Amino acid sequence: MPNHPVKKMIDSGLKVTINSDDPAYLGAYLTDNLLQVVDTFNLTFEHIIMFVKNAIDAAFVSEEDKISLHKKLYLWLNDSKTFQ
Repeated sequence: MPNHPVKKMIDSGLKVTINSDDPAYLGAYLTDNLLQVVDTFNLTFEHIIMFVKNAIDAAFVSEEDKISLHKKLYLWLNDSKTFQ
């Protein structure tokens, strides 16, 4: 993975998402994949939030659902209990 161009993709302004492909079969779930990318490329919590926002934007759901998901993420991020 260290040779993957994910950092260059981010720096180029591409809407990068991190996903899992058949996690039950491959044993790599979304959280595992996010943490591996963050660790490998020395990324930050802000990058994780960016990946999540990009995933919402890229999802095959209605605009109404995207707005709802963005609101839920915003509320979760701003919940004082989340980061205590």
